[in-house]
Amino acid sequence: MWLELASFVDFFTIPPVVVTIITSHTWLGFRFMRILRLIQFSDIIRITGIIKSGSLLQLTIAAINFFSFWLAAAGFIHMIENYGDPWNEDSAQDISYLTCVYFTMVTMSTVGYGDEGAGTAIGRAFVVFFIVGGLALFASYTPVIVDYIQTLSPYEGEYKKEERLHVVVCGHVTEESVGNFLADFLHKDRANNNTVVVFLHTETPSIAVAALIKRLYTRVSYIRGSALHPRDLQRVKLQHAAACIVLANKYSSDPDGEDSANIMRVISAKNCCKTIRVIVQLIQVESKLTLQNIPGFGPACGDDVICINELKLGIIAQNCLSPGFSTFLANLVCMRSEPHFVHNASSPAGTDEWEKMYLHGAAYELYPAALSVTFVGKTFDDAVRICYDELDLVMFAISVTDPVNPNKHRMLLSPVGGWLTIMPGSVGFFIAEDARQLERVKTYGLYGRDKKRMRSDMEMTQLSEKATSSTKRSSSISNMLSSMMSPMKQRLPSNNAVSPVHRMMTLADMSFERHCGASRRTYEEAILEHQQCLHLSGHIVVLMFGQRDSSLLGLNYLVAPLRSVAIAHKDSKQVVFVGNGEYLRREWPSLENFEKVGVIEGSPLDSNILKKASLNYCEMCIVLSPRPNEGQPTVMDDVALMDKECILTTLNIKGMKYSELENNPLVLYSGGPAVVGDDTRKQRAREHPVRHGADIPILTDLVLDTNVQFLDFDDDDDKAVELYRTTSFAYGNVIATSVLDSVMSSVCDELAGLTKCLVVIW
Repeated sequence: MWLELASFVDFFTIPPVVVTIITSHTWLGFRFMRILRLIQFSDIIRITGIIKSGSLLQLTIAAINFFSFWLAAAGFIHMIENYGDPWNEDSAQDISYLTCVYFTMVTMSTVGYGDEGAGTAIGRAFVVFFIVGGLALFASYTPVIVDYIQTLSPYEGEYKKEERLHVVVCGHVTEESVGNFLADFLHKDRANNNTVVVFLHTETPSIAVAALIKRLYTRVSYIRGSALHPRDLQRVKLQHAAACIVLANKYSSDPDGEDSANIMRVISAKNCCKTIRVIVQLIQVESKLTLQNIPGFGPACGDDVICINELKLGIIAQNCLSPGFSTFLANLVCMRSEPHFVHNASSPAGTDEWEKMYLHGAAYELYPAALSVTFVGKTFDDAVRICYDELDLVMFAISVTDPVNPNKHRMLLSPVGGWLTIMPGSVGFFIAEDARQLERVKTYGLYGRDKKRMRSDMEMTQLSEKATSSTKRSSSISNMLSSMMSPMKQRLPSNNAVSPVHRMMTLADMSFERHCGASRRTYEEAILEHQQCLHLSGHIVVLMFGQRDSSLLGLNYLVAPLRSVAIAHKDSKQVVFVGNGEYLRREWPSLENFEKVGVIEGSPLDSNILKKASLNYCEMCIVLSPRPNEGQPTVMDDVALMDKECILTTLNIKGMKYSELENNPLVLYSGGPAVVGDDTRKQRAREHPVRHGADIPILTDLVLDTNVQFLDFDDDDDKAVELYRTTSFAYGNVIATSVLDSVMSSVCDELAGLTKCLVVIW
């Protein structure tokens, strides 16, 4: 206690007071040191918590220490200059305290006007040390000042709640993710075109993101903070938000760590507001199980989970069954604007007729709409006909209330056959150009009698004939969407055997059944030998680049749709995985129960391995993009290079030439010749015509959209062209993970937003 600052000040200030009383003589002495008691005021601020902001608290403490040091130094100069040196009384000068304050500031700031100065030797010696201490003090407090100035940026405030709805977006907020999300979420065709997007991120936005925010300042806000801090969640008014969206880093070299961080953000959001709707993006399928243990997270609040690997592999699997499905689904989910030249005579040079038709179709999206009461009691077939004939809309699915649990809804994809009757509260799913067209569905028959009902009997007869022909046209679209589910409907009993409720529940539940083997197979049993490879025909080849320590993709989600009960067992395709043996061995536990799954160990960059997989007789070749290894940096240049294996392999396959000897097939491998019998040779040649590399159907999975330019040398595609307008994407030969960002924005539209995508996939 004797060495504390307060005790030290008392040592020099109390004795002069006692001397003054005894001698009746005023002596200033070291009274100036009382100013140092201001330093204790910083402790009072810390204890009482008057200042909440950390940066402002540090600045306040720095200011108190600075003023204490400055005023105390001025007091010492004032004392020594007025009394002079002890050995030279003539050195004293009459100087005021305010003049000393001015002198010390000019001296400490190294300006030095020279109008005032120290006349005593002690004063001059003190000034030398004072300048050094002042410079050190300035240097130590400069970062505190800079840090506080940064807090004065427009991103450190609070979101001002408006009458409009707002959603909070946190997680992986970068230029790419923000651009993809806003381009789809703020699209003019979207119904909720008045919702405000509030981004919450720990870093200050980059120049590109800041420019985008300024351009959309009426619709977008950016708050610097962490989703893990309750104070920051209150700043973005999470308790009043319509939803909280958590984006994942698709390029992360540690997907498990990325998912864990996003799950922590979900927990933080639920702790702040238990009723908030949370939509989280995860990478690994296994991470979804952790969310089930979070209190308050579930369908009751409208919470949704989008697993990148699961969704991407599901789309790729359906693309194997229906080539071009990935492009079809991406164009339906993503918001596109039809170019003005599609209906304009002055179209750009090189725009073919098929491209105009493709761009016109890409402008259509999926939209949900509540059916008006006029549709209640009608069958789904009649409702489809009415929507197509009278409203010029295509309805392909419907969401109805579960008869067993009224709080749940069931999605039915094209339940044709006249067995489904529309009930109150049903929601239909339509293909339309924009959400405004769906107003006709919501108000159909509510404002007076329809004009068509006032026609004469003869006109009604003509209309019914027209309806019969139009139903055939409209049903073709629904049949295309429901082709994967038609075998399930054939397995259902007739209408007289079961009730419509049982039929509805059975149809929904059967879509999750899978053809699995009766017993497990070991990894060694799945390895295909040379003789077995010669019998491969009409199969699906999956080329992978995962290494021994790469994160798992969950390949069972690629095989599961190919083993659905919607596909007859005899029609199921064999799936052959080609890649690193150690990686495939780690993936095998999730594949061991599936039939017709084989493995070929080797690099997909090796042409001999590709020929061993009989690519010239395959039904589809899938080239999956690798994930970065743990610890590998993921800067933008490295992200672009993540597709190098996929691009080189795709170009290698397109350039492959199969000789007549290989096409017959008499295949020569390093292990020696292997001859296939005449019957097998004739059957393969009859069912699958001979093809070269350019004729092999390929689906390439790209991490970065702009890398599509490396796959089309003869095309005019460049980085300025959007992915959906490139030739490879239009042909269904390319799929990119950026489409999943658009899925996130479509989920925010309505409670059934996620289901509207998954119902088509599964």
